[in-house]
Amino acid sequence: MTSQKRAFENRVGKLKNQHAALRKGKAVGVPKNRIGTSSHPNMGLGLPITSLVLIVVAFVLFKAYAFAQMGPQDYEARLEDMRSDNMLGQAGAFLFQADYVTEALSTFFVPSAPAPAEPALQEPPIELAENDGLENDGPENSIPEDDSPAEEIEAEE
Repeated sequence: MTSQKRAFENRVGKLKNQHAALRKGKAVGVPKNRIGTSSHPNMGLGLPITSLVLIVVAFVLFKAYAFAQMGPQDYEARLEDMRSDNMLGQAGAFLFQADYVTEALSTFFVPSAPAPAEPALQEPPIELAENDGLENDGPENSIPEDDSPAEEIEAEE
């Protein structure tokens, strides 16, 4: 009886361990052979490293864009204003201080200034001299001012 009791207590202990593992997130599955198995999911740190890297890269790119848009003098002036603020402003100034990476990446961001307006293409006015060297021999070379085709069309209607 003692061996049966020990075997029973071993099975009860295993069940208690399984229940404790289930409370911690262990998954239980039943494969095709119908024997229950459990596996512990890979929890990691809770926040994937790729997310942290993407956040840092986005922050550095934003900092470089702001540096390119403001220019070095205005950027430093704003940081000086932040440094004179409270502790949160000082922490922000520390994070936003211009470093080598910020300055190097800011060369890729060209400040977006409006393009200068191109002057409209205009033909220079044609200046007609009174006498261009052509002689007005008679009525065949002159243009009648009074009889224009537009007036004839209007008169017909």
